[in-house]
Amino acid sequence: MIDVQTILTYLTLVSIPTGVFYYLMTLRNTKKNQNIATESRKAQLYMQLYQKISSIEAMSLSLELLAMEWTDFDDFISKYDSEVNPENGAKRYSYWWMVDGLGYLLHQDLIDAEMVYQLGGWAILAHWYKWEPIIKEYRERIANPELCIWFEYLGKKLEKMRKAKDLPPHPSSSQQLIKP
Repeated sequence: MIDVQTILTYLTLVSIPTGVFYYLMTLRNTKKNQNIATESRKAQLYMQLYQKISSIEAMSLSLELLAMEWTDFDDFISKYDSEVNPENGAKRYSYWWMVDGLGYLLHQDLIDAEMVYQLGGWAILAHWYKWEPIIKEYRERIANPELCIWFEYLGKKLEKMRKAKDLPPHPSSSQQLIKP
């Protein structure tokens, strides 16, 4: 005959694995829901960045900046420095800070490198090639070695990605970059 103690022992033996199974299923579902939420946030962020970067204003700004010409840093300063051309300085810094921010987000693993590459890596890389000598000279002349370090980080990262994809090098001049 089965007594109450035996029944309680069997119930305990059955309930412990059942509880463990339920707990593991709950953890699995929680992780799955977190992954879905993360992917949704990434998609939302991608679309927000895409809308910003692909706007007419951003495209116009990018093309305008790429069309700028100078012979050396002193020529650049005489034409475009914010002290002689505040409007151009504002446009340039607006673009630099936007891309610098993307580089910082990438460095902090808050956005994905492939996401940035697909958003407009070619244009960002074109800007890095154009602005690298100017930014580096500014760093020296104003004694600010941190000027646009995340822009540089992003440029170098995109450059490595292009090489890994076995893509051709960038055009040799900014004029080639702005032609459709």
